Amino acid sequence: MFAPDLQPFLPVDLPSRRRALVLLVTAALVTSAHAAEDLPLPPNANPSLVAAAKAEGRVRVYASVDVKLANFLIVDFEQLYPGIKVEFTTIDPAGLDSRFDKEIAQGGHSADVLWSAAMDRQMACVARGCALTYRSPESASLPPWARWQDQVYATTYEPIVVVYNRRLVRSDEVPTTHAALTTLLLQQPDRFQGKVATYDPQKTALGSLLLAVDAQRGPPFWRLAAAMGARDLDPQSSTETLFTRISSGQSLIAYDILGSDAVKRAKRDPIIGVQYTTDYNLVLSRLMLITRTAANPNAAKLWLDYVLSRRGQTQMGIADLYPIRPDIHREEPGLAMLRSLPGTSPIKATPALARLTDPSRRRAFDDRWTAAMGKTK
Repeated sequence: MFAPDLQPFLPVDLPSRRRALVLLVTAALVTSAHAAEDLPLPPNANPSLVAAAKAEGRVRVYASVDVKLANFLIVDFEQLYPGIKVEFTTIDPAGLDSRFDKEIAQGGHSADVLWSAAMDRQMACVARGCALTYRSPESASLPPWARWQDQVYATTYEPIVVVYNRRLVRSDEVPTTHAALTTLLLQQPDRFQGKVATYDPQKTALGSLLLAVDAQRGPPFWRLAAAMGARDLDPQSSTETLFTRISSGQSLIAYDILGSDAVKRAKRDPIIGVQYTTDYNLVLSRLMLITRTAANPNAAKLWLDYVLSRRGQTQMGIADLYPIRPDIHREEPGLAMLRSLPGTSPIKATPALARLTDPSRRRAFDDRWTAAMGKTK
């Protein structure tokens, strides 16, 4: 069964100054190659839609995506459609929801587009009726599970991975199944005590989503949760902190980590190891919707079409955002094969996700999670 360890590209023992120079030169060459290569043709946009979008002159996007990554898309879009400015605001998923709701409640203008990795929150927004129905002409190129009622669209295909310290944990020791991870933590208590980490499900939208989806697996997940609790699990509120702890050796293994971030970090930090799981491997997607209250609905439609097009998805790959379309030939090692594995489990854009945000369900999960961690409320 395929379970690749995505190794960094430079040896661990390369002197730090020389290593920095190699990385700098490599980055420059890669950037030049990206600039020089031919991108797919622009999407065949409806001329009347383009004209209406240009009359609006802008599209306001609230996103849980770093603007440094989205810049590949923004610059290209603005060059393709001069006169339309992308006003892009990066907000954490919870803050994105609250800001949008507050602005709408106050009767003012808010975002035209919401783009977030908090899939449950996006689907809850759809359930509240805040999404505009729009059938993108790019819909046919998406997997069937990647859209819902022409109101919300998956834009990325991002595996959730196990991250580990390559100096302190051999690659052949890293579990490739959830049951094996449970066994490892129970059989080596001294080694892993206080050395296991994940996102904090009670403080982060991403941790809340991933672990709640995991919990739908039933008893096997809760056995793993209890094993992590027995090892004094160290929950964290940021991806950067998780990577820092793994790299320093404060943590040896981190569970349920966003793979796109992990692979990027592993490319520049040889201590970071990345592992898929083979029994099931969750795949996250950043969901995009056009708001029903959009002040610039035509520009929003054009932006959505562009992001889902082969050209926009190719730019997504350049930004290491892992395109949702399978016809984009810019894949991390093993990602193409991961798409076809029986155990690959994309988190589908369905109303079931919205139910994960129900307060009573959240309280029930939090109570059981707290108990698994060996704590009391």
